[in-house]
Amino acid sequence: MVQLQASSKILYINTTFQGKSSDCNHMVYEKKSYSLILTSEAAALRCKLVEDFIKKNDTGNPRLRFFNTLPEVIDLTVGDVTFKVGPGQMSPNMTVERSRYSEVQCSLGSKPCSPLDLGLLDFGASYTVMLIKVKKSPKIPQYVLMTAGEVMFSITGLEFSYSQAPATMKSVLQAGWLLTVAFGNVIVLIVAEGAGLEQWIEFLLFACLLLGVCIIFSIMAHFYTYVDPDQMVKLYVGNSDKIDDDDANETGRKRNDMALKETSTKM
Repeated sequence: MVQLQASSKILYINTTFQGKSSDCNHMVYEKKSYSLILTSEAAALRCKLVEDFIKKNDTGNPRLRFFNTLPEVIDLTVGDVTFKVGPGQMSPNMTVERSRYSEVQCSLGSKPCSPLDLGLLDFGASYTVMLIKVKKSPKIPQYVLMTAGEVMFSITGLEFSYSQAPATMKSVLQAGWLLTVAFGNVIVLIVAEGAGLEQWIEFLLFACLLLGVCIIFSIMAHFYTYVDPDQMVKLYVGNSDKIDDDDANETGRKRNDMALKETSTKM
């Protein structure tokens, strides 16, 4: 809140971002609310002061407006209301029905663009949506690293649990491995949805958890005695053959005993 000490006043605003600076001079009036929107251009910052709508709608329905940072005109349809926003312009506040808008149709110039997910527009609220273009190419290294980490960790973990488990416990050990993955997903869900932490704190927490797990696994790996899967298979086969021989011998004894009993009965 700015004390004007008059019905109106010119505000002199100096902004600096990444070496770019801009001087914004705007006339403001008392009992009104404004939003200062800054956009980065090639040589400097551009600032735009827009008036906010502070009066509630008589029907209680939400108000919505869009700010277009793209270089082309964009058309949007939210329910029965159509918005047409020029480049670098703010659309007027429009009243829309309270609803969840998960697929808002839009067109950029003469080409259709991907549907927008605005979520729930609730009663008595006023929303400002900034339309920006997100490039996909900067995300490629992150996806490559995440995929490589998943391949190296998940596949090797399944192979380790399978090769080190006894022949009669292989399925159980693999199920246990997948169960730990499920517990990890539950932890992510609790932290991301229930804890209410800022995103950078979430990432720092996950990084600390991964570091702790790496230390624990390193200590366990140092003292772990590796089992040769081939020797384990041979041992299992040998035990199975021995058990089969014992069963065959036991069956032979029982048959001999039965034959002796029958002979004794006839005598």
